[in-house]
Amino acid sequence: MSRDDEEPTVRRVLPVTVLAAGLLLTSACADTGPLEVRYELTGDPGVTVQPLVGVPTEDGARGTPRTITDAPVPLPWQQTLVVERGETTIEATPAQGALTCRIVVEGREAARVTGGPGQKVTCRGDVDE
Repeated sequence: MSRDDEEPTVRRVLPVTVLAAGLLLTSACADTGPLEVRYELTGDPGVTVQPLVGVPTEDGARGTPRTITDAPVPLPWQQTLVVERGETTIEATPAQGALTCRIVVEGREAARVTGGPGQKVTCRGDVDE
């Protein structure tokens, strides 16, 4: 086999190698920084709840759930926040009726829990991609 026969193979392999390296670097860079998280509470119309949301701290530890509204809110309710990577939570207790909580990270459902009438629900999800 002559050198001319080997050269086309080298030309085909090199672009594939460069492309693979580029994808690896792109995906590695995408694994840092905060992400968009949507917190949702749904249930019977007219029911109100006081949502408690725990967002990850900068070091990725789970934050203490805290109220993010001044007063109880009617269902359905949702809030979108940009948060650090780590574990996040949402919890609430309806005075009546069933309640469903949901956490959506960058458009992907990370958690969903439905409780019985008057039962506290807690969703825990990982903020990562």
